[in-house]
Amino acid sequence: MQVASLMHLITDESQIENPNCVKVICDAKNNAILFSRNPIPFNRDGIEKIAYYKHIGIYAFTKNALVQFSNLPQPAIEKAEALENLRFVYHQIPVRMIAVNYQPIGIDTQA
Repeated sequence: MQVASLMHLITDESQIENPNCVKVICDAKNNAILFSRNPIPFNRDGIEKIAYYKHIGIYAFTKNALVQFSNLPQPAIEKAEALENLRFVYHQIPVRMIAVNYQPIGIDTQA
């Protein structure tokens, strides 16, 4: 694994709609499939209870992954969402997500 990051289960439902709370969905191996400022997955019919996860913006990189990241072009999805982690996803570099109970306080907004 070249890249890892943290996530935690969202328990405050107001955070699901909050664009400052970055959500992540993962595959069966806990690799990130998508990061978004929107609620993902979108629970269209509301039939299933969905677990939403907040991405905690702390990363562990190998040196090679960091060098590779800095040389990759920014895809449109990264620019649209303003989320750098989408560069890894777009270029098929696995980001292993680790669920933690810790819920840090963000320092990237005035609130």
